[in-house]
Amino acid sequence: MFFNQINILIFFRYFFIKFDKKVPSIKVDKELLKDVFLNIITNSIHAIPINSKGLIEIKTQFDRKRILVEISDNG
Repeated sequence: MFFNQINILIFFRYFFIKFDKKVPSIKVDKELLKDVFLNIITNSIHAIPINSKGLIEIKTQFDRKRILVEISDNG
């Protein structure tokens, strides 16, 4: 499986993002989905103590029937 990898440093927190290139485009309410992901990522950021090397990982995967999005943090 091939992934694009992006590492971003924001306020001493690292984002590690893996997008599965096999994930197809789907019709969704973009604003609603954006709000969902922003809320989850904001919660992850708040869970990581200030001045720590926090890590937030976002991964996508497609298994022929479902698109899976996994968001995890070490906070």
